[in-house]
Formats: sequence, structure tokens, C-alpha cells
Amino acid sequence: VLPVHGLLPPPPDGEPFTFLFVGTLGYYPNEDAARWLCGAVLPELRRLASRPFRLAIVGDWAPESVRALASLAEVEIVGRVADLVPWYRRAGAVVVPIRAGGGTRIKVLEAFAYRRAVVSTTVGIEGIDARANEHLLVADDPASFAAQCVRLMDDPQLAERLTEAACDRVARVY
Repeated sequence: VLPVHGLLPPPPDGEPFTFLFVGTLGYYPNEDAARWLCGAVLPELRRLASRPFRLAIVGDWAPESVRALASLAEVEIVGRVADLVPWYRRAGAVVVPIRAGGGTRIKVLEAFAYRRAVVSTTVGIEGIDARANEHLLVADDPASFAAQCVRLMDDPQLAERLTEAACDRVARVY
């Protein structure tokens, strides 16, 4: 059973909007997700975003192909952390750009439990009892994924509505 972090406050105002990606980076689906996010989605996000943003990638075993992404201005490769709470606390949204692999995506349930809005690919929510536009936003190509991220940046009420529904879902179902 996942704890529901009902007391986690919204991210601080006045800072760049932070997108968070969490995963074991030595696992190919997560490595691929980080590279696709930075290589294909990030340029679209730069073009569409109306305000500054950051992307924090948290996880251990990052290969050189992922560590090299830190050269991008908006990207921070954090590595392994003892406690995810500070990273979820500063996140405005969680991204799950998974394009390969199988099994239930615990990272989506974790984001729901931490009360953070999620943008995912269809593959990223496999095995999760959640619906697009009700519990999270879903997109499978770079332009659409970036557009969904911008929706969350620009519409805090949408993020709040998705977060409340997702948190309720994880509390009731998981």
C-alpha cells in the first residue's frame, strides 16, 4: 500500500516550474525515456513554454548517455537520493515518458501519492487504473507531450483537478 502524502505542499512560487522524472536510469526503458524527453520533447517544450522551467532527473545507475544530458541548460541529473520527498516537494509535475518495458508503472502511483500532476505516455501508464484527462495527461509524440506539459504549467486549476482525482484513485484502489 502506498502512503498518500496529503500534507505535501504545492511547489514554491517564484521559481522555475520543475518537471520531475524518477527512475533507475541504468534500466533501458528509463534511460530511453530520459534521452527521448531531453532530445525530442525538450526542444518542443522550449518553443511552447511561457515561463522558465527545469527538468530534474532523479535515479541511480545513470549511464554516460544520461549523464551527458546535464549539459542542457534546463536539465539537472540528480542521481541517487536517500529521500524523494524534497524532489517531489519542488516538482510542479511529474513526467513519465516511458516508451518501452512492461509491468505496472509504480512511478505513476508514487507521483499520485505525492499529490503531483502527471504527464505520461500510453506505455507509461500500462497496468495503472487511471484515465487520461481525469487522473493524468497522456501523450505519445514529442509535440503533444510538450503541449501537455505546458497545459500543467499554465493551468494550475487543471493540475489541481487531476491531482485530486489521482490522489483519490490511489487511496481507493491501491
